[in-house]
Order: sequence, then structure tokens, then C-alpha cells
Amino acid sequence: MPKSVRTGMSIRSYDESVSLPAVGDETFTEREGVNEVARVVNRARCLWRETTMHDVGIDGQIEYVHASEATGRIVLVQIKTGVSFFKAKIGNCFRYYPQDKHVNYWESAPLPVILILRNPETDLTCWVDARDSLRSGNKYIDVPSDNIFDESGVLRALERSGPLPTSRSGPAEIFAGMVNAKPPSADLPVDFSDLFVHGLTDLVKSVYFDMGLVMDIAQAKRALLNPGMGVGIGAPEYDHLFKYVSFLIAHDLARVDYDYFIRHWDHLAMVGRFIAPLTARGRELVDHIHELDLQWQERAAPSAGDFITLTDAQYLAVLNAWRLHELPPGLTQVPGIQVVQDKAFQGIYPFEVVRRVPIFEAFKGWYIDSRRSIETADS
Repeated sequence: MPKSVRTGMSIRSYDESVSLPAVGDETFTEREGVNEVARVVNRARCLWRETTMHDVGIDGQIEYVHASEATGRIVLVQIKTGVSFFKAKIGNCFRYYPQDKHVNYWESAPLPVILILRNPETDLTCWVDARDSLRSGNKYIDVPSDNIFDESGVLRALERSGPLPTSRSGPAEIFAGMVNAKPPSADLPVDFSDLFVHGLTDLVKSVYFDMGLVMDIAQAKRALLNPGMGVGIGAPEYDHLFKYVSFLIAHDLARVDYDYFIRHWDHLAMVGRFIAPLTARGRELVDHIHELDLQWQERAAPSAGDFITLTDAQYLAVLNAWRLHELPPGLTQVPGIQVVQDKAFQGIYPFEVVRRVPIFEAFKGWYIDSRRSIETADS
């Protein structure tokens, strides 16, 4: 029987048999997980953007904020809240089985997908990079119970897209840091500036990196500076190379596919290979090096005497190779870096590196002396 209810001056009838939209506990449980993630991200002083439309497997994004500036460093996030997600425990991990559609969707995502599990009864919130797990060939995702999603966990999750920026250094400071990033031993005489300048390719629009390039540079420098000595590489030298790639990413110099690189490094124990387009900051760095190059040619143009470690025959052979390449008729002076830069659209060849090493070493000598003179004058 319909009942009557007095509401103010009117009487409204309703039937108890009429159904209304249900609001189950899962609605509040889901919101609890989302709210917790938003709270933690906010405490980490990063940005949380919830997906309010067309949520097809991504609940939101986290963006890294550094020095009160948005950085564009973003990871995707999927949140699962409920006791049921913590029942299947394998060792120290909670095993989660995503639906096939999410397996394909997360694995092919252009950014890391951070899966967050939230237990509303114990307040345990843990996370893992789901994309990385799925790209390893698994159909399940193991979430370590000790991988806590707290403020430091937010930063570790963001690092899944690469080392986080630590400063907004200008090109002059960045290049100085590259030159000063010396190798850990004399066995591999390659600093960050060597790897960057000799790796420039694609008409100086991209930077190339692999172990072949590393060894070509090291061997060419050995032949120039320490003839008769070999090249060696061990754990400290590999760590030096990893720091170089991290330097490129942290200073936003090139669009390195970090997931591809770190997968080779961590899972295959290999040094990855890439050709990465330069960013706007990377192009600014190249322009700065070019300006220094012009200053060097104007103020301290090198001559045969600058290459005191080369025999006359070696020097003339290198100079003739440069002349045959691209020097204007009648030019007898050794060209700067820009002239001997790669003109190929792809690939790095030992011949190119051998040609550039002597001139770049002379340039760095002038650069270091110039900085030392400026610092002495300032003091």
C-alpha cells in the first residue's frame, strides 16, 4: 500500500516497492583509496590529477613539482582498494591478476603505470610499476608489501620515468658539470662532455649512445694521450656510464626511453643503445657549446703546437683528413668542433670519433684554462 508523508504544506505519496539507485559499500571503499592517494601526493608536494571522465583503466596522474614549478614528469596511476586484493600473498608480495584488457592497456602505455593497493582495514598502502611487471612477460603483478606508498614512495614512483630533476641549471653550468664529471679511473678516460659531444648526430638534433661509442672514444683518447695503454672497464666504469644517462634525463637534455634503457640494464645486465632527440634544453646546450667553440677559434685558435702529444706525421694525417672532409679551400687552421661534427643522419662511425677527439681535447684544455683564469680573477 502506498503511504502518505506530510512534507510542509503538502502531502507526498510513495510506494516502498519502487526501487532507487543503490549505493554500496564499495563506492565508499573506492573513494577512500583515491582520497588516500590524493592526500599522500599532496603531502609530497606533488600534483594529483584524478581522471574525472572516461576512466578506462587509469584513475589519475601524479606530476613531480620541483622548486615550486611543474616539471612535466608524470606517471599514471591505478588504485585498487579492498581487503580482497591482499588475500593472495606470494612471499613478500601481494599478487594481483589484472583483466586482459588492462594487461594490454598498461603494457602499451607511454608512461609508467603505478598500481596502488590499499587495505582499508590495516591502512596498508603499497605500490609497484605495473607496466614494468607486464613488460617482463607476466600476466600477474606482484606488489611488494614493503613498497609503501608514502611521501618518499611518491618520489620513488615518479622515478620510474627516469631520474628526477634536481635543479634548473643553465647551459653554462650544465656543460661545466659535464666536463667535471670525470671517470672513476684512468682505465676508461671518458667524461660526460665526451659522451655528449661525440654522440651528437642527426645533424646535431639527437644524441647517440651505446658501448661501441664509449669504446671508440676511449680508444681514440688513449691513442692521442697515452699511446700504448689499453682500455679497461669494470663496475665503477659501468656506474659512470649509468650516471651519464641519468644526467641527460635529470637535466632534460634528451628524450631518452628510460624504460627501454633500464630494462636492459636491470633485467639483461646490458648497456642499452639509443638515439634520443634533443629537447629545447639540449639544443640550448649545443648552442652554448657552439658559442664557446667560436670563442676558442677567435681567441686561442689551435695549431700544430697545441697537439704536443702527437707526432708531426700523426698531426698532419689528422689535419689532412679534416681538410678532405669539408674545410674551405685555402684554410690551413684546424677547424673547431662545429666543422668536424657528424653530418650523417644516423649512426656513429669510429672514423668520425677519431677525427673529433684531438680537436675536442684541445678545446677542453682551452675551456678549463679559461674558467680557471676567470675564477682566479674573481677571487
